[in-house]
Amino acid sequence: MRNNLAIYGGFAGTETTLSQRNTAANPSILSGNIGNASLSSDNTYNIVTSPGTNNTSRIDGFTITGANANGGGTFDTDRGGGIHIGNDASPIIANCIISGNNAQFGGGIYVKRYTSPTIINCLISGNTAIYDGGGIANETNGFYTLINSTIAGNSKRGIMHYGSTAVLKNSIVWGNQYEIYGYATVSNSIIQGGAYNSAGNLNTDPLFINPLAPGLNTGGNYGLQAATIALNAGLNDAYTNAGGVLSTLDIAGNPRLFGDQVDMGAFEAQNNTTNDNCIDAIALVCGQPISGNTFGATPSGMSTLCGPYASADARDVWYSFVADGSLSYTITVSSSANEWDGVLFLYSGDCNNLVYQECADAAVPFYGGTESITPDILAAGTYYIRTLGFFEASTYTIELTCEPADCPLLGLDIGNACDDGNPNTINDQVSSNCECEGHLPNDDCSGAIALECGQPISGDTFDATASGVDTECGYNSPYGYDVWYSFVADGTSNYTVLVSTTSPNWDGVLFLYSGDCNNLLSEACSDNTVNGGAETITLTTPAAGTYYVRTYDYFGSEAYTIELTCVCPLLGLNVGSPCDDGNPATINDTVNANCECLGVPVNDHCDGAIALECGLPVSGNTVGASSSGLDSYCGFTASSALDVWYSFVADGTLSYTVSVVATASDWDGVIFLYSGDCNNLVYQACTDASVLSTIWVYPPLPLSSLANLSIALFSISILEIPAMTETLLRFTTRLPLPANA
Repeated sequence: MRNNLAIYGGFAGTETTLSQRNTAANPSILSGNIGNASLSSDNTYNIVTSPGTNNTSRIDGFTITGANANGGGTFDTDRGGGIHIGNDASPIIANCIISGNNAQFGGGIYVKRYTSPTIINCLISGNTAIYDGGGIANETNGFYTLINSTIAGNSKRGIMHYGSTAVLKNSIVWGNQYEIYGYATVSNSIIQGGAYNSAGNLNTDPLFINPLAPGLNTGGNYGLQAATIALNAGLNDAYTNAGGVLSTLDIAGNPRLFGDQVDMGAFEAQNNTTNDNCIDAIALVCGQPISGNTFGATPSGMSTLCGPYASADARDVWYSFVADGSLSYTITVSSSANEWDGVLFLYSGDCNNLVYQECADAAVPFYGGTESITPDILAAGTYYIRTLGFFEASTYTIELTCEPADCPLLGLDIGNACDDGNPNTINDQVSSNCECEGHLPNDDCSGAIALECGQPISGDTFDATASGVDTECGYNSPYGYDVWYSFVADGTSNYTVLVSTTSPNWDGVLFLYSGDCNNLLSEACSDNTVNGGAETITLTTPAAGTYYVRTYDYFGSEAYTIELTCVCPLLGLNVGSPCDDGNPATINDTVNANCECLGVPVNDHCDGAIALECGLPVSGNTVGASSSGLDSYCGFTASSALDVWYSFVADGTLSYTVSVVATASDWDGVIFLYSGDCNNLVYQACTDASVLSTIWVYPPLPLSSLANLSIALFSISILEIPAMTETLLRFTTRLPLPANA
């Protein structure tokens, strides 16, 4: 520091005057953590020094942290870690946070002889001293003035005076390892220990929001709770007469004077917000603006994300209104204050179960802008509004505007969501002619619905629009309100597309394309019948790839059914047709989409479990098996879990061993054992130890208990069973077996 030099921090870079800065929102940090950031041993001894400067020297609006004055005493390298004030100096230190500094003497500030600095609106916390004066150490014949400052959480001792003195006004010294040693003149302050119970001083807990135990740190929250005794307990003149340019904000960026009288300490309590919680929401009335502020608000803990940004401030307040189910409502929050950048949230439900509806955070410019929400016509009921300043607390005006709906018969505005009564449409909304209109999801080629072999689909073209693709198929329809479907050919099968209806008003037209939606190539079309008829197109072994189907009613719009039939030439059967896969152990054999005849094992489900007999191996496989959906974790989790089931009955006296022996190189078996029944399986054990998987069941299972098992290719035996018993079992594979295993 130097004479005739004032150093200010706390700017965002857009300010044009000093009064526009906010040191809390825009911290300017002077750190002594140089060199290796993970070590404090190489930190700088002193961060700020003031060698013999007068009161034209000022440091204002900085966070000063990370000093380690652990030197040997030469050039004061062992004292004044945060700030070292030299002999005959009288600088001004204002609006600073001095925390997380260490020294042998004066971890936060060290005041040398014949000095008279002034410390205003500062937080001195979390500093340490090896010998004394964790917050402030004042050398013989030293002197300083402390105004509206907080000294808390420091070790060793908050303030130490060595044959020196000081004046403390409107300040708080509380929660340090020890408080003050030595003489001081104190007024309108809170001093722990009761040594200064006069002149408006108090020995009462100031109720910090989140104080930390004394020690080296930069944390905690030394703001004041709403019930603090420091509220309005300071003297205004002590602050306003401190000299120099005084900040209008406290150390947290809130107004320094909130109410008629200044508070004690560096923080001004902001506790007059009555709608800080949802249950205290202020009711809005149509057309009646309300002025408010968020100075005393606290965060509700709800998300502040609206669009791509989330506020770090989050001090929110609440309003409510009652919708009647027919009016259109607009909520607006605005401010002429330069520091206000409002965010607005709307919820339904109640305060215990709020349901997010929408939010607004779009105003440009950010500061002093207006945010508004005009939701779709709301159902009758109570709605809640939450607003906050994105960057900081400020004043604002909020207003609820209520207007009749654009479409009174619907009770909705144009563009509102609605229900057109057609379950096949999506994105239904009120049109400009006050009709509720939806859109079919397959109204465009890009939304084509996939057809599956042998699975008819019902549809309609009532809400379809014309795609503009050619409608010429022998005749040219003047309407062409078309919809789209697709299917994937495998290059070996034959495909037939059929569109039909039971309505006598349907005159269907059918088109088939290859290519893609951006480059459709016509393959065929059909318009061979009149009202009530069916149209078909057949492709014989078309090339593998995706094909698109387009259909419409020649004369307008109607309902229909569309179906894709797939014929496998080698089998001479349709996909989905019954067949015989030649495996007597399977059931429900059908032709799959790959033109393979494949059944499922008879024991694919628990209720089809095959009964095991003692000492009689059973061969099986999991080809065609499906997953039961049960947990497949047994040390590892099976990727397929295609399981089959077996059972046996235990007699309550014997021990049982279940073994699975692989006869295929790609088998990696897993065995699960359950009791209970198929509707209420109770897990007992599992094994996944080797190609040969074994479960020993001991002690004996109770009579009629149930165990279950799933398998690929294996032989299974229950050993050492001298008499017939009963139980169930399950096996699964880690990897699916090939179809020809």
